[in-house]
Amino acid sequence: MPNVNEPNVTDPKVQEIRVKVADYAVANGESIISTIGLGSCVAIMLYDGSSRIGGLAHILLPSEGLSLDSENRAKFPSTAIPMLASAETSWPRHLEGHRIAR
Repeated sequence: MPNVNEPNVTDPKVQEIRVKVADYAVANGESIISTIGLGSCVAIMLYDGSSRIGGLAHILLPSEGLSLDSENRAKFPSTAIPMLASAETSWPRHLEGHRIAR
């Protein structure tokens, strides 16, 4: 079995971000993005290894047609994936060590 180092969540430089249902977050560096309680939901993660920027969306419904309220773009895969990709590729360099969370 390979020796894998667990992230040091007690390190003050490590920031843990918890993504709630129908929400998303994008972070860089030593941040940890997590979610709980997926149930019938789906978690979609994108990560760019060269820039060390990653994002996670906690998708609630498979399509906008299944919701009376479609304002929350993080709720659906058709809008959450482009939103994550856009946030990652437009990450300003002056925000190093910070996060974008909805």
